[in-house]
Amino acid sequence: MPEMDGFEVLTQMQENERLKNIPVVVMSANESKDIIADCLKQGAKDYLVKPVRMTTCKSLITFMRKDHSNDHSDDEEKGLARFEMLRHLGKGAAGMVNLIRNKKT
Repeated sequence: MPEMDGFEVLTQMQENERLKNIPVVVMSANESKDIIADCLKQGAKDYLVKPVRMTTCKSLITFMRKDHSNDHSDDEEKGLARFEMLRHLGKGAAGMVNLIRNKKT
């Protein structure tokens, strides 16, 4: 990314009240254990090393939906449950690309 790297985005998301509950999965070609550990400590829910198999992505999405659907805290909809897919845009370098939006907007 031209202005900041993914770790900086993750850091800023964790510092923002509106964004910090969005589950983040980092996808990178970097296999450094230190980088992976830093991302997980900073709040990433998972870290996938590219190339990523579609079955891995689908399993992760299923897991995260279940994980958040069992959360009965006072906060209404957290994480993936807060979003809806508007349409499928096509195929990207690492898999499918979808247009999503926050359900509350």
